[in-house]
Amino acid sequence: VCLFRRFCKIWCHRDSEQDACSGSRRSNEECFGMSNTILVVASHPDDEVLGLGGTIARHVAAGDTVHSLIIAEGATSRPGIDDAMETQALRAAAAAAADVLGAHPPRLLGLPDNRLDTLALLDIVQPIEAVIAEVKSHCFTKLH
Repeated sequence: VCLFRRFCKIWCHRDSEQDACSGSRRSNEECFGMSNTILVVASHPDDEVLGLGGTIARHVAAGDTVHSLIIAEGATSRPGIDDAMETQALRAAAAAAADVLGAHPPRLLGLPDNRLDTLALLDIVQPIEAVIAEVKSHCFTKLH
């Protein structure tokens, strides 16, 4: 079983506005070689690389533009660490990983690690929607 199919999904909308609005989707294989803009959505720093690093590299090699959005800061739920230093280190590592893969630097929402359930849903959804609108991605990939 392909790890990609097992751990993530990709939704690809056709280039025309009408197709995108009607919800037409392409398979992951159909997305390759079409010069798309890809948005990877991950929960924590390093999830995008550990879960989709090969897929990101493959999209970049195919000429696609790849952006990533990391929802939570990934540090404050860990006991016994300096949250500010760890958060900064995770941000730097995520940027370095994106550079190695040829992707754009990640956008980090910095929401509280393992405490998204304490936030109003709109406080999570609206920043994600803003990034989707900004990068105008054709394909959305998330881990699940």
